[in-house]
Amino acid sequence: MTATQRYFEDPRFEGIIRLYSARQVVEQRGTIPADYPVAREAAVAFHARLRELFAQKKSITTFGPYSPARRW
Repeated sequence: MTATQRYFEDPRFEGIIRLYSARQVVEQRGTIPADYPVAREAAVAFHARLRELFAQKKSITTFGPYSPARRW
């Protein structure tokens, strides 16, 4: 439960109001561990980039819901 609480307190989630506690999350968690290292590492890097741009008062252009496989 301590790891979940530390995760909740990460600066990334500053300002987030949760309607549940770390204990409740741990109690509802399944028994099979799941880890997605590629997605996790990409999310951490992307968040760092967004914070960097925010500090510089810049923005990033995204493609929104665009998908290369999408045919019009």
